[in-house]
Parts: sequence; structure tokens; C-alpha cells
Amino acid sequence: MKTFMRQRKYTVAALAVLCFLIAPAVRALDEEAILAAFRDSYGWLGSAAMHISSVGEKIVPEGKNDTETRQKLRGYEDVNFFIDDAKGWHASWDSRTIDVATGKVARSESGSLRQFSRESGLFKEAGNWAVEYGYDKEGGRYLNLDPKLDGRASLDASFGCTAVVTGHSLSLSHLRIPELLESYAFQVSDGELDGAASCIVESDTEYGQIKLWLSPTENYSLQKAAFSKEYGKDLGWRGDKVFAKDYQGTIPSHYVQEIRVLKKEARGAYYIPAEVEVLTYSETGGTMRDGWKERITVSDVILNPDFAALKGFVLQVPQESCIGITNRSDMLFHTASWKEGKPAFHLEDEDLQTRGQLFLSTIEITKTSFVDKALRWLNNKLRKQDTGMYYLKNSFVFNIQTVLLLVLTVLASCWLLWRFITRLRKGFGKESCSAGI
Repeated sequence: MKTFMRQRKYTVAALAVLCFLIAPAVRALDEEAILAAFRDSYGWLGSAAMHISSVGEKIVPEGKNDTETRQKLRGYEDVNFFIDDAKGWHASWDSRTIDVATGKVARSESGSLRQFSRESGLFKEAGNWAVEYGYDKEGGRYLNLDPKLDGRASLDASFGCTAVVTGHSLSLSHLRIPELLESYAFQVSDGELDGAASCIVESDTEYGQIKLWLSPTENYSLQKAAFSKEYGKDLGWRGDKVFAKDYQGTIPSHYVQEIRVLKKEARGAYYIPAEVEVLTYSETGGTMRDGWKERITVSDVILNPDFAALKGFVLQVPQESCIGITNRSDMLFHTASWKEGKPAFHLEDEDLQTRGQLFLSTIEITKTSFVDKALRWLNNKLRKQDTGMYYLKNSFVFNIQTVLLLVLTVLASCWLLWRFITRLRKGFGKESCSAGI
């Protein structure tokens, strides 16, 4: 018995010494290997198409009521998202914000409805442009091409609910998180999250503090993230100026974002986030001031899709839309001219001219029907009204297109019926004349 206990004691001691000797070497290798694995966990974004949706709600801090925080709001986003290493990325957005108390679309302080549809992207093969496509204040379509891509194009890719999917954080930097960590020292430790094994990565960067929980059993894909940026101290998202540099408070204040991946979908070696919860808020002295909590869902994921069949990198542009280039060298907005239903640029800058014409060759020109023009005109007029009948206006604008389309359909049907009856009567008249002869 004594011999057995002695052997067991020696075995435990030997294992402890062995672990002590090899642990530093393994940890040194792990730090670089873990960062590489974390970076590779986003490899599925090399060529993918997907649908991303989110439902978010304004957080009312404890001790504050709805009057102090104004409206209680709930936001909805639906995005068709395409991304490819060679082609760039393209996002088609539908967004609206609802006043929870009324169930109607909320309005901004200027009175405009907080809902929009727009498209944005980075079109590499079509001249390497950062693109923004939407509606102007008059209800017309505009398409803006921006040749300045440093940071801005990456930021747009990480805007809104697409941030979590692409590995960015708007509150931190325009760089993808693993790319940002490559320039800073970080510490790695073992831990767990909700009972699951976790690799914890921490770093104090010029952009703010980063803490990540990565899953060692799922190729070090993200489980949770926490980012904190201090007002008046840390760098802004571009890194060229201090974030909120005019902050005059004496108590440290932070902009915080917390991300929790609730569900993943396994695709080969990748673990794609399928459901994510995000909490973004400002805090001073540990007390939350304003917050926004959203639930993001990723669905219909296609890896290595046929972008041509999906029209993933094609914009459909109505005739006579305003298409322009923001030329930052002379700070002018150069618009394309329309002739015989086709747009063309006329620029002295040969590089912008070539790239601009290349982009125009990739878009699909659509004809604007009378119905489309009528809907746009009436919708725009209703949006501009300010009669004080907020709720009536709001509900009416929300359904105006359906109502107007129904009215036009009824009128068209009546006209067709009248034409049919008129021709029928003429036919009977001719038969009567023939019978009389």
C-alpha cells in the first residue's frame, strides 16, 4: 500500500513539473497561433452571399423615465449582403424605426420619417469605387461614387448589423478586429463562458480596450467581445483624431459595445454566426446614459455563390437619376449627363473618367414609369406636410403606395371596360346596318 501511494505521489509530481516546463513554450506559440486562427475564422467571407436582419430597441437606463429619454424606439433592418475578396462588397438596406408607444414609424427632430432604403458598397472590379445609392430630399434617386477608399469603404462594410458578421466594430476601428490586434500586444488566458471552454484575449490599444472570448473547440471563432473607448483619450475609428476630443467632463466616460454570439452554423471548417446579441451604450462613472440593444440574425448563407445569377454586384438605376463623382482633389461633385437614355461622364481627370465609364458600363438602366413618378411625387408631398396631424399622416404615409396603386388599378380597369363596351357597341351597329341592307 505504501509503495502504491509513493508511486502515485511521484507520478503527480512528475506531471506537475512537466506541465510547468512546457507551459511557457506552449503559451508563446499559442498567442500567435490563436490570433491566426481567429483571423482565419472569417475566411468564409472570401466569397459569400447572405441575408442579415436585426431588431433593436432603445434601452431606458434605471432611474430615468420615457419623458427624460424622449421616445422609446425600436429599429428594424433587413440587408441583402454580398462580399468577395476580388469583387468587394454590396449591401442593400431597408431600415425603419418605430415609436413603441404608437406603433408608427418615428420621426426625426426635423419631422422626416425615420425609414429609408439605400445601397452601399465597394465595387472593386467596376473601377474600385465606394458607392452610396439612395433617395434625395426630393424623392429622386442619386448615386454617388467616391474614389477615396482609405478607411471609409471598410467602415461602410461594418455599418449597422453587418458589423458583427464581418468582424468589425464601428465603436472601435474601421479595421477588422484580428487585423487591429496585429499591431498591439495582447494577453491570452484560459477560461470558460456559460460552461463552455473559452480562450480569453485582452489588449489595451490606442483605439480602446478589447476583450475577446474565442472558442477553442470551434476553430477560435468569436463567442463574445467587449470594446470600450474613452471620451477625449482614445483614437476615433479612423485613427487620425481623438474620439470626442471636446469632452469636458471630469469623470471618465466611455462608449461601450458588447457582442454575444448566441448561435452558430457549422460550414466545413467555419462557424458562421447565425444569431447575435449586441449591446451598445455610453456610460459615465459606471452609470449607463444611453443604450441600444439589438438581436441580429444571419440566414440564407451561400458560400462561393454565382454573383452574376444573383446580380450581387449590379445596380438597377432609373433613367435620369443623379449620378456623380465626389472628386476630392478639387472638392467638386461631377455629375453624369444623360443622352438617349444612357449616362456618361465628361471629366478632365483621365483616371476618374476611365473608372467612371467602367462603372457606368456595369449598371442596369431601368425606365421610370408614370406610376413610379406619381408614387414618388405624392409620397414626397405627404412627407413634407406639417399640419400637426402626426398620427394620421404617419399611418397614411406608411401605406400610401399601396392605396395609390389600388386607385390607379381601379381607374385602369374602368377605362379598359369602357373601351371594351364601346367597341362591342360599334360591332353591333355594323351588324345591324348589314342586316338592314
